[in-house]
Amino acid sequence: MNLRDLRTEQIQSELSENFRLRVGLWLVVVLFLSWLSLVWSDFNAGQYASIKNLERNQRALVDIESVDVWRERVNLEEDRVKRIEQTLWKASSDGLAKARLQAGLDELIVKGDFVKKSVKVGTPQPLDAVSVNRIRARVRVNVTPDQLAQTMTNIASYPQKLVVEELELNFRNGRWVVDLTVAAFFIYAEEAA
Repeated sequence: MNLRDLRTEQIQSELSENFRLRVGLWLVVVLFLSWLSLVWSDFNAGQYASIKNLERNQRALVDIESVDVWRERVNLEEDRVKRIEQTLWKASSDGLAKARLQAGLDELIVKGDFVKKSVKVGTPQPLDAVSVNRIRARVRVNVTPDQLAQTMTNIASYPQKLVVEELELNFRNGRWVVDLTVAAFFIYAEEAA
């Protein structure tokens, strides 16, 4: 029997006479509907899980502080950055940066009234991921214990940031000799303060 040759009357008569064909067709329809319900169930389970995840995220976001608090935090951080930038040294070139550090360290040493002194300023080194350069200087002075304490206080209270990276104290020829490695951090600007 060829499907092209079948007519609707023949199909109807075949279905009414052949019990196995009727059961087979109903079985195919039931299997298709069962498959469709399983696919729909999986789709619904995925959507339900997605909705639950979104609800959990929403609860977490609601628990986070309000937008006003975050704006306040941003303002506080901007103020902190400005204060830090004010403590950094400013210069328009490497040579000017070295000269300013040399002058600042000479000023500190003059305040200390040292007998013998030497200051050697290194070359600027850029720091990674920021627009700040670090310049190290080596300072050697003969000191008394009181002068050392006063010098460290002067360095700590200097308006621009100075960091003592190394401090070496030696007793030579009846005198205390201090070797300091001091670092200064520079921002390069057109109009240097």
